[in-house]
Amino acid sequence: MKTKKCVQNALRQDLAVQEVKVMDYIIANSSITSTQLMKLLNIKKRRAQVILGQMVADGLICKKGASRNKSYVLME
Repeated sequence: MKTKKCVQNALRQDLAVQEVKVMDYIIANSSITSTQLMKLLNIKKRRAQVILGQMVADGLICKKGASRNKSYVLME
């Protein structure tokens, strides 16, 4: 059980580092798409979607648009 907690903590710390990169990118460029995030972090599409979804759930960013025109901006 302790190992599971350690893995969860490591994943959360990794997410925090990635969240900072996302926030910096949005500040510099006003928004980000999942494709831009994939290139920024050199990750796969599903991982980009998870990061962005978690950031939306945490209230850090919000979605603009729908489907292929979806982008993410800082929460106002």
